[in-house]
Amino acid sequence: MIGTSMKSWSASEVFDGNQEDFANYRKADASTSKTLWRAQTQGKKLSRFAEEFYRRLADETGKGMLSRKGELHSLVAECDPGDLNGEVREKLDALLCLLKS
Repeated sequence: MIGTSMKSWSASEVFDGNQEDFANYRKADASTSKTLWRAQTQGKKLSRFAEEFYRRLADETGKGMLSRKGELHSLVAECDPGDLNGEVREKLDALLCLLKS
């Protein structure tokens, strides 16, 4: 479970400090929360966010960092392809076609 400091930081980073928007995101059903997340992260560099998230999580739990920026690609195996941003899906499909040729 993510602690209060992590929730506060996430709200600050993704929802620009708007606690009400973050609370709505957390209460929303899965489909709505995905839409809210995509809308809020559209112009954000998520690799920076992810690395900082893992650093803070490591600090909070006293364990090592689970992943660094150069290792984030390993998380792809854990993703549901339907959750991918359309542009990301297009780029991955293009890479697959290129690698198959």
